[in-house]
Amino acid sequence: HLLGWLGRSVLGDVASIAALGDRQHLQDVRTHVSREKEYLYQALTELGLKPVKTETIFVIADMGRNTEPFIQELAARKVLIRQAFGMDNYIRISTGTHTENEILIEVMKEVMSKGV
Repeated sequence: HLLGWLGRSVLGDVASIAALGDRQHLQDVRTHVSREKEYLYQALTELGLKPVKTETIFVIADMGRNTEPFIQELAARKVLIRQAFGMDNYIRISTGTHTENEILIEVMKEVMSKGV
């Protein structure tokens, strides 16, 4: 079985190490993550959440309530986010492609409109 810790794979690890040697790729990834985090900060704020700016590839946001029902409802719609580690009431969203982030926000709007 090639999958290791947290679903990582040997092939993925090899590709990741190779990508670290590609300076243009690293810059492209940094630019993408920065742009998408700004999109998510704005969209989450418009949804009434309180995002916390981070220096990571993910965004956390305070929902002001228990996140588990919300996370479960998103998962039922095949949108995966997590509770922020050790932070009750906070969700953790990894940056994706712009299309993925737009889908995330649309599904979040749908779920929130139902009071979840």
